[in-house]
Amino acid sequence: MPGSPEPDDLHLKPSRTRALHPLAWLFSLAVLCAGLAMCRSWIDLAAAAFILAFVALRAERRSARREAPLLGLAAIVFLAHVVAAGRGFRSAVEPAAVIAFRLLALLYFLRWAARAALGRVARWLMGIQPPARPRFVLLLVESARLTAALLPLALHEAEQHMTALRARGIRVGRGLRGSGRCSA
Repeated sequence: MPGSPEPDDLHLKPSRTRALHPLAWLFSLAVLCAGLAMCRSWIDLAAAAFILAFVALRAERRSARREAPLLGLAAIVFLAHVVAAGRGFRSAVEPAAVIAFRLLALLYFLRWAARAALGRVARWLMGIQPPARPRFVLLLVESARLTAALLPLALHEAEQHMTALRARGIRVGRGLRGSGRCSA
């Protein structure tokens, strides 16, 4: 009979793994983000940045070689804080390291979250009817829904744009002008 189970299908075991509920994803992402934002130890932030860089690059299927501009940005932030301290630069090294590693950790966290969870969370959030009153709660919920929904879309559009530029033989420009150059 069509649609009846085959003899091999009867012996399959159901999967024991369950997907995390979108609300649990949202709560855990908010707690992790708050923890990164409040951490004051540069060693902990450096470890978090390294771990989050690993999982973000793995989720994006990218190599670590392409992360030089982001690491350069963190180095510029670090050096700007140390140089701006003047003669007291020794006391500014630790706070500058905290700021630079927090920047890296939060950026890698955002990249990983956009790949791993925000798409599913956004679909779940868009299915919920927001409360009409009080208006403050409505605006808060709408902002959260649209942010979670549009971030993965913006990431996908940027990837498509870069792929189209590479297909045309145009690489990203360097220098202050930043104009695209042909790689011919």
